[in-house]
Amino acid sequence: MYLLYVFGFTSIIYSLIDPINKQASPSSITNIYIDSDDDFDKYSFPGNGSKNNPYIIENYTIYGSQSKPVVVEIKNTSKNFIIKNCSIIFGQIGFLISNVSEGSAEITNCSLSAFKNSSIYLHNTDNIKVSYNSIANSNNGIVCKDCFSANISYNYLISCNFFFDCNLTSLVSHIVTENYVNNEKVEYLVSLKNDIISANELGQIILVNCSQVYIQEEYIDFEINIHYCFNCTIMNNDFYFHDSRLEVTNSNTIEIINNDFTDCLKAIKFINSQNCLVFDNLLNYCHNGIFLYKSAEIRISNNNITQSRFVDSIGVGSGIFLENSHNTLIQNNIIQSCGESAINITYSPDVRIIGNSIINNFIGIYLENQEKGISYSSYGAYIFLNDIIKNKLYGIYSKNCKNLHLIGNNIRNNSYLGCFIEESKSFLVESNICLENNNNGFLVKKSKQIHFQYNRIKMNKYNGLFLMNSSYSIISYNYFEENKEYGLLLDYKSSENTIHHNHFLYNNFAGSSQAKDDGSSNFWYLEDIKQGNYWSDHEQGDDFYQIDGNANSKDLYPLSDEINETKSREINFQIHILVLFVIVLGIYYFHYKRRIRY
Repeated sequence: MYLLYVFGFTSIIYSLIDPINKQASPSSITNIYIDSDDDFDKYSFPGNGSKNNPYIIENYTIYGSQSKPVVVEIKNTSKNFIIKNCSIIFGQIGFLISNVSEGSAEITNCSLSAFKNSSIYLHNTDNIKVSYNSIANSNNGIVCKDCFSANISYNYLISCNFFFDCNLTSLVSHIVTENYVNNEKVEYLVSLKNDIISANELGQIILVNCSQVYIQEEYIDFEINIHYCFNCTIMNNDFYFHDSRLEVTNSNTIEIINNDFTDCLKAIKFINSQNCLVFDNLLNYCHNGIFLYKSAEIRISNNNITQSRFVDSIGVGSGIFLENSHNTLIQNNIIQSCGESAINITYSPDVRIIGNSIINNFIGIYLENQEKGISYSSYGAYIFLNDIIKNKLYGIYSKNCKNLHLIGNNIRNNSYLGCFIEESKSFLVESNICLENNNNGFLVKKSKQIHFQYNRIKMNKYNGLFLMNSSYSIISYNYFEENKEYGLLLDYKSSENTIHHNHFLYNNFAGSSQAKDDGSSNFWYLEDIKQGNYWSDHEQGDDFYQIDGNANSKDLYPLSDEINETKSREINFQIHILVLFVIVLGIYYFHYKRRIRY
């Protein structure tokens, strides 16, 4: 913080002494924008743009603004130029250099600070030289995207980092030496094999094309970037600072085991990576715990993720966040007190969420646009045997999803809805316990073909299951017990649903019926076998059970208790089988990974 203060104060004093070099350019300049060779003529820079006499952009002090997010932008040129001795402060991007001729650009001896995106952004530019610059307090210090053979040396960064987004050929071609972050050296390591890296007194580690590399038992207060690496292990480390994080890009078989991430903005991030393991880590007070983007076959298991943090301009974070990723296993994690959601998944088929404890988050599990892929299995997500308890809005929220399996979960004491299924189709909701939620147990809205079976839906503050504008669902062999209002409620737009072999016990206790049907063409029995549902308040000897609502529906074949007691035993047997299956699966997978590793 002291260095930040000194840097900022020095920049302000410099700008007051020399607000602009009047010999170099017009005093009214507020930014520099060059989009062709001819644009250089607008500024009267010294030089002619040749190799031996490049344009010199020198001694400027320019403050950015909200209306001009890029302070100095030079692109689509073939002329040679050098930017030096400039002080650029505030904005989205300080210098943006894009698509200029190979070897034509150099940035040296400049100071830049307070940029929300990047101080220096290099794009599609080859053989550029960036050296001896001082950069502070920006989201990214120097970004190098789709460049080849960049020479980035002797730069000094405070409270920001280097970021590379290039293919493997380009990353290997760069010369990145003698750079410093927070007065500690940056290691840019290429093609390292079978080695242990010491992280002592470093400011950033960037691994490129490395294999069998280990970082272990270190205190890490900086960023580690892994690019195009294979079979590397990050184990038993303490990541304990706001700027420290671990980012894995285009890599395979990376293992992140038993690390402590505390007070990190973004703890673990995977981009375009596969077959990786995140096991037995502690992530405490991080904005996002584990983030996956376009990654596959990632196993996230036995981690403890606690209390995501609020960050200005970003907001609250999630424990585990997946986007455009597939075939992910999220198993046996403890995720609690996240300000947004414990698990947030979008456009990510074949996700298995198994055996997690999801407690006291804003939303427990959030799924959007989940659908099976052509090459994947038959479900968009598989949510199995999780404890989803005391979340502040929803235990589970699903929107625009298909083929989701929700089986054997304990969904209880959530402050609003236990489970909200919206604009979704072809779900199997089976053998769940949905208990004591502070609104409806299940709310199904604008959805079709939701199959509820063998669930125990009990003591919810409003309705056990509420169908709104939902059709073609089958609701069977469930227990609706002691819900304060109706066990099952169908609104006026719900139709063609079939309800049979359910057990309705003491719902809407002061009312005349335990269910309500305001829809149309809903069937409360199976005509072919002449069996409906069991109703605890049905008077034996009556021919039918009258159901509340404008549909004037009747269960024509109410059941005796004995039939449903048999089904209750079937439910308990199925749950026991599911528990045994998960235990065996977990033991097998753990020993399988150990066998591969050792």
